Amino acid sequence: WERFVASFDPKISDEKRKAAALVTQYSERLAGVRISFEGEKRNLAGMRPFLVDARREVRAAATEAVDSALGAIQDSLDGIFDELVGLRHGMAEKMGHETFVPLGYSELFRTDYTAEDVSVFRAQVLEHVVPLATRIRQRRAELLGYREPLLHDEEVADAEGPTLPKGDHDWMMARASELFADLGEDFGRFFETMKQADLLDLKSRDGKAGGGFCITLDRYDVPFIYANFNGTKDDVVVFTHECGHAFQTWACRPQPLSDYHFPTYEAAEIHSMSLEMLTLDEMDRFFGDDAARFKRAHLEGAILFIPYGTLVDHFQHWVYENPEASSEERAAKWLELEQLYLPHRRYGDTPYYASGRIWQRQRHIYCDPFYYIDYCLALTCALQFWELDQNDHEDAMKRYRELCSKGGSEPFLCLVSGAGLVSPFSADALPSVCAKVAKAIGMEN
Repeated sequence: WERFVASFDPKISDEKRKAAALVTQYSERLAGVRISFEGEKRNLAGMRPFLVDARREVRAAATEAVDSALGAIQDSLDGIFDELVGLRHGMAEKMGHETFVPLGYSELFRTDYTAEDVSVFRAQVLEHVVPLATRIRQRRAELLGYREPLLHDEEVADAEGPTLPKGDHDWMMARASELFADLGEDFGRFFETMKQADLLDLKSRDGKAGGGFCITLDRYDVPFIYANFNGTKDDVVVFTHECGHAFQTWACRPQPLSDYHFPTYEAAEIHSMSLEMLTLDEMDRFFGDDAARFKRAHLEGAILFIPYGTLVDHFQHWVYENPEASSEERAAKWLELEQLYLPHRRYGDTPYYASGRIWQRQRHIYCDPFYYIDYCLALTCALQFWELDQNDHEDAMKRYRELCSKGGSEPFLCLVSGAGLVSPFSADALPSVCAKVAKAIGMEN
């Protein structure tokens, strides 16, 4: 509540309303993108299967098509972000801050760590995670036989092509019912309620906003999951991720205060990302004989994601510390930081992305400033849950249930320590995580 009071005053009401309208405009602009590809007009979600296709020429063509479509609305996306940065900086000044950074942290209710702590975490990512991520990229390039992998190759783990779920939406829901029933009576009851009460909106359709999320319908004391299935492994990953959020809200319904029902965002992402890790050994339900490949790629993907998520955070701090920067200066700064965190990246024939604007497809940067590092902090914790699960599944699930049931009754670092995890800000956290994943994927030094 102290953070809430520090983040709002009636004198910034107009700016809040204008910013919300711009966020909606951004979402509508992306949802309205239509791309002519292989004889059909497709939205951005509909392009996803082609972006991870086993055929390199298809991936390249799809990436170039998306790049062209986003390039056509570049000026609009630049303008929306210009206005958002100006509004947020103006709000911060009215609230007595030099930049939007402290106001943004207050809006996220961060109580037990600071921007300086996050800066230290970013330095550890550069020291410990980026080198392992670079080695993973190099091994993938060797497996694929590419001398110089390009942007459209980044998500391809091996020469066998993408791992795909073995059935459609209804088949996946049946497999999910089996999975949750086997996790325990509480998980089974939770998921059957979600299905029977129509609390899952998962299929992609024209005009539907992109992304995936979980919210709580407070009046009915139930969660609701939104996603955009597209026939790729993302369907399983996003679905499991959002079910982690949903189970947390379900598990902490007995909490006496409404503000205890949901924790701060970085703690909430532990629930979602940890469920991804805790169900890795069950992925044969969805991927059959490709489950082992999926598991390896998912662990590799965790390491590959942390530098990207940290780059997004570093970029956002720079943006709000330099609110007068032009769109071109922001693009140049993105490319500069990208070479630190993603030194492997080469764009190919994608002039919009290569201009330094690939970040514009990341909705959090527009809609939820400073949120994205939460995924990196939580993933550091989720990988610790994965290690616990490899040693003692029952103990890992017991700790996970207890963490979920606490909801937001404690701040982030207290929840982490209460689950027996090492703080992601600790100097030991990332080196330990990297070593364990490297061993699991056969990349020990």
